Amino acid sequence: MNKKVNQKLVQVAKLLSNSKNITIYKDERLKILSKDKLLLEISKNQVTGIFKNLINKLNRKSRLSDAFCNLNYLVNFLKYLDLHKHLLGFGHLGFCYQVKSPQQEKQQLKQDCSLAQIHLYQIPSTTPELWLFAGKTNELPYPMVEFLPIDKGVKDYYLDYWLPHIHFDIDTNLPPEKIKYLVHSLFKGSRTANPSVVYPEGIYQQRVWLGVIEGVNIDLDLSTNLTKNKTERRTCMKKLI
Repeated sequence: MNKKVNQKLVQVAKLLSNSKNITIYKDERLKILSKDKLLLEISKNQVTGIFKNLINKLNRKSRLSDAFCNLNYLVNFLKYLDLHKHLLGFGHLGFCYQVKSPQQEKQQLKQDCSLAQIHLYQIPSTTPELWLFAGKTNELPYPMVEFLPIDKGVKDYYLDYWLPHIHFDIDTNLPPEKIKYLVHSLFKGSRTANPSVVYPEGIYQQRVWLGVIEGVNIDLDLSTNLTKNKTERRTCMKKLI
């Protein structure tokens, strides 16, 4: 990742952290902490943390041209969620990218987490993708870091556009229809909530594409009220280390 991507991630983290239920911004940095352990820190100039070569994982760029939503729309959207007590908390910061071997990537992440004495989990799935989460499932409300490595051998036209991406995952108590309505209204029609996607273990999410910076997509994932709560979701995770 370069400085422009870092700066945008820090900017979005700061806006999210205006909510009392989200604390991922401190000292002008995006910080993902698992209680007393720093998993990931992104400043305007660098990325640090326990994960090796994280910057290089996003080297392959999207074909989309740079474009980003008006962040005032995001501010108004978050204010509405907070005011009406729809914003429940922050789930994870996720990274989705292509690799030569997802299984080798899994082993590398296991090594990284083992050295840092952090757990790595996998959510069971009926699809080939690996859903990997670093952190501690028993330490709520601390967020986790998600990794979704996609095999480079997969032939899909859309992969050249929606990968790589980084997403901010937040929990809400809203139904999918209400999320779609609010996104269309408060983003002034400039953004839409993608149709609700059912992920493994009862995770229902709607994704809002915030934009792309230097070939990296940045998304806001909104868990709907159909999603199992954070405690239930984390009990479904299989501990790898």
